[in-house]
Amino acid sequence: MDECLRIIPSYTAYRLARGANLKCGCSYGRRLFIKGLISLALTAVITQKIPLAWGRGEGRHPLSKVKIVKTLRLEGNDLEDAVKRMRRSIDVKNIVDVSQIDSSNAIAAKHILEFNNEENTIIAVGSTLINKSETVVYYELEKPIEWLKTEAKTIIHSSNKYIVKEISINGRRIRKSRELGQDYSEGPCIEGCSNEWDCGGPPNSCATYCCNGDDLCLMKYCGAPCTISCISCIAGDLEGCIYCVLCAAVTCPWLLEVYCCYEHGAQCVYYQGP
Repeated sequence: MDECLRIIPSYTAYRLARGANLKCGCSYGRRLFIKGLISLALTAVITQKIPLAWGRGEGRHPLSKVKIVKTLRLEGNDLEDAVKRMRRSIDVKNIVDVSQIDSSNAIAAKHILEFNNEENTIIAVGSTLINKSETVVYYELEKPIEWLKTEAKTIIHSSNKYIVKEISINGRRIRKSRELGQDYSEGPCIEGCSNEWDCGGPPNSCATYCCNGDDLCLMKYCGAPCTISCISCIAGDLEGCIYCVLCAAVTCPWLLEVYCCYEHGAQCVYYQGP
C-alpha cells in the first residue's frame, strides 16, 4: 500500500515566519531546533490523501506554481527502478561520474501534483556519493511544466547552508563547480537571462535554479521524514548534514528549489527538438 507523507507546517506558516524575521527559525540557534524537529516528528501523519497547496504566482520556478497533492515513498522494486532511471539520466551523467554514486544510500519519492488543473507527477531520487561529502539528486516530470522536464544537481553542506555545485537541466549542464579550492560556487550566482526573449524567444527558455539556501529552513519545514538525520546535523555531524539535505531534496524539492533558497540564478535552455 502506498504511503503518503504529510509535510508540516504549510507554506503559509513559512510565510508568517519570514514576515516575523524568523527566517525559518535561524535566529533561535541550532540547538533549540531539536525540540521543534521532534515536535514535527510527533505531529506528522501518515495518510492516504492529504492535499497540500504551495505556490507563489510571482515565482519564476515551475515548482513555485504547483499544488502538491500527495507524496509517496518509493521502496523495493520502485526504488530500484528510480535509481536506474537516475543512473541512466543524461543530466546526471553531465555532472557526476555515475560510478561514484553510492546506491546503497539512495532514497526516492513520487510527488503527485497539479498545474493549471492538470495532474502530473515528479519522480525525485537521490543518493550520496562515495566520498560522503556531497549528494546527487535527480528530478523527472511525467509531463513538462513550462521549461522544466528533467533536472540533476550535486549539493554539499557548508556553514549552515546548502550549496548547489553543479546543475544540468533538460540534458544541458548550466552550472559548474570550480576545479580547485574550497569555494564550490562559481562565484556570484549568475543571472544570465530574465525571460525567454533573452534566449531568442520560444521554444527556448530562461531556466531558474537555486545556487544556495538555508539548511534550517529545510530541517524545519520538510518535517518528520528527515528528522533523525537533521537532528544529527544540528549536533555537528557533517555526514548527517549531507543525509539531511539529501532527504529534504527528495522529500520536499519545492523547499530546496524555491522556498528555502535565498540566491537564484538563471540561464538559457535552448530547445533541442523532439
